[in-house]
Amino acid sequence: MIDTTFIRRFQDAITGKLLSEPLLNYVSIVSHRFQVTQAIAQRSIPHLAGRNGKVGAGVLVNLPAADPSKDADVPGAQMDALIWLDILSKDDINLVATNGANITAEEILVIIWFLLNQWLNQGIGSGNMYVDGFDPIEDRKGAYGYRIQIRLRLAEDQPAKVAAPTISFAGDNASLACATNGAVIFYTTDGSLPGPWLANPGDTPNTSQPYNAPVAVPSGATILAAAYIGAFVNGVWQGNPAYIGSDVWSATAP
Repeated sequence: MIDTTFIRRFQDAITGKLLSEPLLNYVSIVSHRFQVTQAIAQRSIPHLAGRNGKVGAGVLVNLPAADPSKDADVPGAQMDALIWLDILSKDDINLVATNGANITAEEILVIIWFLLNQWLNQGIGSGNMYVDGFDPIEDRKGAYGYRIQIRLRLAEDQPAKVAAPTISFAGDNASLACATNGAVIFYTTDGSLPGPWLANPGDTPNTSQPYNAPVAVPSGATILAAAYIGAFVNGVWQGNPAYIGSDVWSATAP
């Protein structure tokens, strides 16, 4: 199952890009969270709502359709995404000199085509774009529109990896450090895996400990350490999903 927040971030990114384009300053741009939008478009008529005091033209950014798939070499969520941008216009309102948007659906189409084609290629990678004409509002004669279909391959960015901790010895004590700000270092001295693990009932008690001060390690003994971003909340570890834990680092006391 694709994480819907992933799809929505893609939809929001496109909507934000269109809203930031000065050439579309008077075009109403609406983002819909629904998969089926035709009936909603007919009822809401977003291009009549207006933007910056102008009315008559608008863009519907629909929630992408996602075909999830998995590439073993790419971590995180992946999908083949198909997103529709519906460009709507009603010229008897749109072209009024006093308060009309004064930008036709064809002009909006060209602006969006070049804007998103360049932006997607730079930020994500090449995608396929198609244009179809359609009648967006059947009960509002004189309204017409175009639909841009964008199909491209998306993968969630890999979370940042916390730097592996360093281990240094002074006498019988081991000092641990991590170059990643805010990292919590966990260590063990019995050979078990260090980390913010919580033992299940009946399991062997977890021996991993968070590092706060130099640790006594007898000569010839080994200490293992790993670092994570997060915190304990009411005794439960709340990791930061933007980071994955570090490699486990080990050292033997001299």
